[in-house]
Amino acid sequence: MKMYSKEGQILVDVTKMHREGNDIVMKAKLMNAYSMNIYLRPEEVWRMLKLLSWSIILYAPAMLIKGWRRVRKEKKTDK
Repeated sequence: MKMYSKEGQILVDVTKMHREGNDIVMKAKLMNAYSMNIYLRPEEVWRMLKLLSWSIILYAPAMLIKGWRRVRKEKKTDK
């Protein structure tokens, strides 16, 4: 999973996720230079939910479908 700047540069590239105790651990590369593990705690997930607006919640299903279609298209192009 990649997160981009407005200019299209990769800021965060998450390559692996796993559970460690109560946390979710993400192996990531920041700005294509710094490799690190990012720990997501349960209370931070709760805080993240408070950041979601209704417009984002309503857009989430459409975003999932768009992402699925783009990934499918990429796989067909790779063959």
